[in-house]
Amino acid sequence: MKCLLVSPPWTFEDTHSEMLQEGVAGVTPPSGLLYVAAVLREAGHEVSVIDGAFASHRMMLAEIKKRNPDFLGISIVSMLWAHGKRLADAAKRQNQGMFIAAGGPHPTTLPYEAMKECKGVDAIICGEGELTIKDLVGALESKKSLDTVKGIIYQKGKSVKATKPRPLLKDLDTLPYPAFDLIDIRKYRPSVGHYKKLPYIGVVMSRGCPMNCLYCYKLTGSTIRERNPVKVVDEIEHYVKTYGIKEVKFWTEWFTYRKQTVMAFCDELIKRKLNIVWSCTARVDNLDEEMLRKMKEAGCWYLQFGIESGVQKNLNTLRKGTTLKQIERAVALTHKVGLKSFCSYILGIPGETFEEAKQTIEFACKLNSFYAEFFPLTPFPGTDLYTDVHKYGKMVGSMSELTMHHIPFVPHSMTREQLAYLQKYAFRRYYSRPGFILMRLASIRSFEDVKIGWWGFKALLSVMRG
Repeated sequence: MKCLLVSPPWTFEDTHSEMLQEGVAGVTPPSGLLYVAAVLREAGHEVSVIDGAFASHRMMLAEIKKRNPDFLGISIVSMLWAHGKRLADAAKRQNQGMFIAAGGPHPTTLPYEAMKECKGVDAIICGEGELTIKDLVGALESKKSLDTVKGIIYQKGKSVKATKPRPLLKDLDTLPYPAFDLIDIRKYRPSVGHYKKLPYIGVVMSRGCPMNCLYCYKLTGSTIRERNPVKVVDEIEHYVKTYGIKEVKFWTEWFTYRKQTVMAFCDELIKRKLNIVWSCTARVDNLDEEMLRKMKEAGCWYLQFGIESGVQKNLNTLRKGTTLKQIERAVALTHKVGLKSFCSYILGIPGETFEEAKQTIEFACKLNSFYAEFFPLTPFPGTDLYTDVHKYGKMVGSMSELTMHHIPFVPHSMTREQLAYLQKYAFRRYYSRPGFILMRLASIRSFEDVKIGWWGFKALLSVMRG
């Protein structure tokens, strides 16, 4: 079958606050769509991909009409649900014989609501999409009943029917490499501060997370499924030789979960001398100096920590499972071995006061990471926060404002005006410190570093004027 996979058209106005839209915001390759594309292609189907980051609504409709696929798959996050719904409905009116399926975080968490709201969608893909879409397209091609396809809900006559749930994929190494050849990798640049070299690509080391944070929806499950570290390096080597990749970001919830796996990966990467740099996610409660030094030797340059708060009471509310002492130790150790840290924080935690939020900002300044970001708490569908939102505060924004940059939620302990002030104050307070500016200037090693610093400076000026 002829298959087209897309993400809805969007711009930085949809995803970022005004102060971050110019220069700071970036675009990364749609790895999820490309995994699905690779699986469909491996099954013998004709596949193409359109990334909505580079297409308007009109342009995408024109492409759909021109390509006239048998199957259209749309991957949708909550903040882009309105765009995805509009695209599906318009595409169905335009290409009436085409089967349309929607997947991704939003349809997965609210499948019946999505089917009810969007008449253009014929089926919802729930959870991990690779094998489900493969089976769905196979059933459509052979004209088999969709009841045989696990992991979907679909329109059957005038009713909506759910099939049996699909178990999570146990062996991630059975998946083909994402089909990066279907996009132009050189069009992508991540957000400022999140990369050193281009071209840049995302790689998966594992899927899943066993933690139970209040604000997190685990699309990939609660059990960590690790890949063979040697096969991960095989994949990276393929990208280096095929696309000239110079940097890798690990799109993995908890890269440092198992020390043995990390050490084996680093040893293999060092042995092959691929000359790349990379970054990853980490938790503060399972790091040691030996692992960090090995990561640095293997080319790692920064670790991304979800710090969230500088007040223990608020960490406990978020069910983060970490302590301030662990945070300080992990970040200090990261800096000691010569790695940089990117720390993210949450403002507007249930029960958090205005003064406690300012304590978090001061705690961030004390940690002095290479990059820091301050996000308003966002109740994503599927999270415990979303389910019991009125217990914790009130929704003040629409689905399109679930961006982690806009303010869709206010706890009972604060006002929206206070949160809006704190957003700008945090950015201004953190990035205007003379010591921080000197640290960033001293870190410049390339023209790319100069460009990144200039974009960041323009963003700071924008905030200062605001």
